[in-house]
Amino acid sequence: MLFNNRVVLKDNTVLSDLSSVLSDLSGDGQAFSLVAAEDSLYVGSDHPFNHRFFGVKPGANNSVTGIVAVDIWSGSAWNPAVDVQDYTKESGKSFAKSGLILWAPDRLKGWGLEATTENIPALSTLKIYNCYWVKLTFGGALAMTLDYIGHKFAKDGDFNIYYGDLNRPTMRESFFETPTSNWDKIHCAAAEEVIRDLRARKIIWSPNQILDPDQFTDAATHKAAEIIYSPGNLGNEEKAEAAAKRYKEACNKMVFNVDKNGDARLETFEKAGTATLRRC
Repeated sequence: MLFNNRVVLKDNTVLSDLSSVLSDLSGDGQAFSLVAAEDSLYVGSDHPFNHRFFGVKPGANNSVTGIVAVDIWSGSAWNPAVDVQDYTKESGKSFAKSGLILWAPDRLKGWGLEATTENIPALSTLKIYNCYWVKLTFGGALAMTLDYIGHKFAKDGDFNIYYGDLNRPTMRESFFETPTSNWDKIHCAAAEEVIRDLRARKIIWSPNQILDPDQFTDAATHKAAEIIYSPGNLGNEEKAEAAAKRYKEACNKMVFNVDKNGDARLETFEKAGTATLRRC
């Protein structure tokens, strides 16, 4: 479960707080029928952020042409984000599959920590305090079910180097009882574990300081494998221990490039990173 991950749907004039539904990996998700120029999805958090992973429920993906636009709340107005990269898009259809959506703030515009949603006209009937907000609007009548909005640092293909067996249909079938399922929710759980470790090591205080998800791919891949092989899942103790060891090694060789000044951009001094001598 992710905390301080706020999700609000504006369906015409009706507001629904979906934060708990879409921040919980064990939830059933939320069906959406989004009308262009009427509906919008708001995501808020405790620190400026530049991406979210949107988990589309298998078999409930959007099939209607239309793309997502992203705006950032400055504290007084919505400003278009720049360099929007939508990895949920396929053939001009956003949310056709699960994936990251990334964006950047305009260099001439800033983020604004909003003390209360009462100050944001579209959200003024809610009272959600001390968040940074982005707004997603839609260029078509999109329909899909989302089962998670949060963080994901690795994908199934990343298993191929060390854990190729996890991408075999027989292995997926033994875990999911179907050979066509993917490991997305395990990858998301692994990302949450990585975030907890980074907090414990005082590398970050908010997951939104992570601006380059690919930096954590190796660590998240090993953590996902550890979860899958662990007792209660596949129950392969030897492989679980090997994955845990690789996870620690991946963490301990890493230089962490994270947002330290809260502008949702990696500046030169932040790209130099923070090396750590502490062990996972």
